[in-house]
This record gives sequence, C-alpha cells and structure tokens, in this order.
Amino acid sequence: MADEKLVKHEYGFYSLEVAPSVEDIEKIYRDEYYQESNKHTKAYSKSYTSDELIYFKNRALVASRIYSMFSKKTEGSVLDLGCGEGFFSKYFHDNGWNVSLCDFSKDGINRFNEDLIKFFTQGNIYDILDELNKKDLKYDYINLDQIIFIVNDPVLLLQKVKSVMHKDSLFRVTTGNNFSKFTNFLKDNNFIDDKYVISTDVINYFNFDNLENTLKELGFKIFLKQADFPIEMYLANDHSNYYKNNDIGKGSHNARVLIDNHLVKQNVDEYIKLMECSANLDYGRLAMFYVTL
Repeated sequence: MADEKLVKHEYGFYSLEVAPSVEDIEKIYRDEYYQESNKHTKAYSKSYTSDELIYFKNRALVASRIYSMFSKKTEGSVLDLGCGEGFFSKYFHDNGWNVSLCDFSKDGINRFNEDLIKFFTQGNIYDILDELNKKDLKYDYINLDQIIFIVNDPVLLLQKVKSVMHKDSLFRVTTGNNFSKFTNFLKDNNFIDDKYVISTDVINYFNFDNLENTLKELGFKIFLKQADFPIEMYLANDHSNYYKNNDIGKGSHNARVLIDNHLVKQNVDEYIKLMECSANLDYGRLAMFYVTL
C-alpha cells in the first residue's frame, strides 16, 4: 500500500504499526490543529465562504433528515463527539435540539460558533464518554464525524459510544473511504500512486467494507449507509488531477461545494438516495454509516 507499515485488524481495517501516543494525539488537537500555526491539515480555515457555510449546514440538514426518517421525530438530544468548529451542532441547536459537544480543543468553537461554548466540554473523548456513562446519560443522536481515523483504539471508542445510546438512538459515524475500489481504479490507471498513508494525521484506514464489518462485529445494526460527493472523480482527468497538482485542489473543492449545495437544494430526499447509491458503488471520499443498537 505504501512505505509506512500498516497492520490489518481482525475486523479488516488497517492501522499504523507505530502510532502516536494518546498524549501526542491530544497535544496535536488541543494545541495545534485549529490554531493559527496549523501544520497538520488544510481542512480548517480562518474563514469560510458563504457557499462553504451553506455546505456545512447542508451536511447537518441531511443528517437531520435521516434521523427523522429513522425516528419520525424532529427534535431530541445530540452528542457531537469531536465537534471541531461546531457547525453540525449549530444546525441542530438552531432547530430546537439539546446539544452537547466535546473536543480536544475549544479553538474551533470559539472562532465560529462561540454561542455553543456553554454546551462544550474540552478533553479526551474516551474520558468524556466514561463520565457520561457514569452519569447514565443517553442521547437520541450521536455524531462521530471523521474521528475514528485519528484515535489509537477505534474499536474501544465505538464500544464506549454504545454506553451512551438507548434502544432508539441513532449513531452517525463517518471516516475517509481509503483503499476503496475507486481508489484502486485510479491507481491502476496511473492517476495516483501508492503514497496514501499520512502518519501525522491518519492512524486508521477504513472504507465502506471494513467499517461496515467493524460495526456489525461490535453489535451495531446498519440503518443506512451513504457516501459524500465523489471529489476523487477529478483525479481521472489530468487537467483536474489535484493529487498531481496541488494548485488546483481548491478549485476541485469549490466545485464540490457548489454542486453539492445545488443537489441538496433541488431535493434533499433524492440527494440522500443518490448518496446511498454512491455508497453501494463504493464511490465517494467519505464513508458514512447511520447505525442503531
């Protein structure tokens, strides 16, 4: 797969053989990830365009719609684990939900959604879940968005999530769709090479197949699976291959945002069906699962 050594878990996902310690991970996300001196990712910005803000809102809108499909309810309690800048929780809060957020750092919340700070807990996600379990707190909707690939023990984390669920809870978990069938297609046609392991940020490598297997092995039941916009399709064109030319990456991102916003605006239910089809084709950058106990 790449130069860095990966080990395969019994459930099928891959992890770095030598991973950062829990303390090192916490330091990165507490002290560096959302700060001005961020060296670890281009995923977070000091500001966002109006289209990007709509895009963030739409991701939460889709998640809300899926919850209503599952429960027939439009309000409840949300636990947003690894909330980042808080855009997901902001949508739910503004629509009448009780929200609880946590992350290693409060910098993202302070910058973009300061009004949510009173619902925020800073700390280690494992410890926070243990404290919630001790208090016997349960939530209607749990969100774990792009977190399981940066923790030392994703299986333990998923097990701890179960402790804050009740029989009618819905759990949304998302992660990068790595080593997918479409990625293999791109590699086989020389659009990308094999250097996909990023040891600084990514510890665990999931995709639709092995994440679904992991969830089932841990006793979760799949309600719905969904992909997101297949931005990697741009890699199949040398003129838009942002992997070979970093300078055009922003343009691909902007196109994704505009197209995704347009599709959601047309019909959110049909959009959900489209992204379900994409998931079944293993065609999308993110693998998203909505699961129950």
